[in-house]
Formats: sequence, structure tokens, C-alpha cells
Amino acid sequence: MTGKLDKITSLGWSVTILVGFAGAIIYCCFTFVSILLFPEPFSAFEYHLSKLGNSSANPQGAIFYNVGIFLTGLCLLLFYIGVYSWYTKNRPSRLFVIALLVGLFNAASLALVGVFSEDIYPMHVLWSLLFFVSLLPLMPMLNGFLVSLSGFDRVVGVFGFVVTAIDLFFCVRVVTVGTTGGAIFEWVTVFSFITWALLVTGNTLQKALSS
Repeated sequence: MTGKLDKITSLGWSVTILVGFAGAIIYCCFTFVSILLFPEPFSAFEYHLSKLGNSSANPQGAIFYNVGIFLTGLCLLLFYIGVYSWYTKNRPSRLFVIALLVGLFNAASLALVGVFSEDIYPMHVLWSLLFFVSLLPLMPMLNGFLVSLSGFDRVVGVFGFVVTAIDLFFCVRVVTVGTTGGAIFEWVTVFSFITWALLVTGNTLQKALSS
């Protein structure tokens, strides 16, 4: 039984590291290709990221962005599972179980943003909003648990709470003001979250190598 548990937890950190780095690379590379194929200069201050996946606005590059979003969502799903299996090996937590369930929903929402591009506007807005809103309970729960563990880098945890604040600002702005003129806030939110995921991945690698 102990041997099976060790294999599961070992797989947990391996999956976390693999998909953590892969997800960030996939998203950044596919987004960059989509930007290169955009028919006019693409500005983070003028366009929301979703515009890259609009086939009318970006006829050649939309497929790259949408596929990248979908694959990133799948990586994120495996990332949450990997983090859960590795970090709860010696400390089961009901809170982290809830965080995992919210995380799976968050990852599925992101994948569906790629399925329902801006061309299918109502569904795209729904799943985009659900992705950002689901981060609001997820990040405090996940970070609260991780920060409580010995050996987890507190700086990473603090940055996670900063990401939560950024996401909260973005969500409140969308609800109160709308999306007009707020493209840069979406960019900051998305890439702050990616940075946090990379920091957790790096911390997991460091912790696994030292254990």
C-alpha cells in the first residue's frame, strides 16, 4: 500500500512540473504566433486577448490562439490534480479537496474559452467570465493551504494573493465599467496567473529534489 502511495505522490510532482512548464510554454507560444498573424499591429492596450481568437479579426491566426487556449486548459486541469496529489501526501485537507474541485472547473472553463471563441460571443463571454470569477475563491484556498506547509516558498504564496487582488480588480471593473478600455487589465491578470503557476511549478521541483 505504501509503495502504491509513493508512486501516486511521485507522479503528482512529475505531472505538476511537466504540465506547469508545458502549459505556460504552449500558451505563450500559441499566443505569440497568433499575434504575428494578426493583420494589423496588436496592442495590449487596445485589444483583449480574445480578439486573437476571432476568425473575422484574425483569419489566419485565430486557430492558433483557440487551440492554444484549449491545450492550456487541459494542462491546467492536470496541474491542479498534480498539485493536489503531491502536496496532500502527508496532510489531507477538506479545504484542498474543495479547492481541487473549483480548480477543475476553472481549468474546464479555460478550455471551453478555446472551444467557444469570440465568434460565438455569448458562450465565449460566459466561459471567460466563469474562468476569471472561479479564480477568486480558488486562489485564496489554494494559497492558504500551500503557505501553511513547511518548505513551501512564502513569497510564492504572497504572490498568489496578489494575483487574487488583480483578478478581483479586473472582475469588478468588467461588472461595473465593462470591457471597453480595459484590455491591459486582462493581460496583466492572465500573465500574473501564469507567473504564479510557474512559481508553484518551480517550488514543486525544488521541494521534490530535496525530499
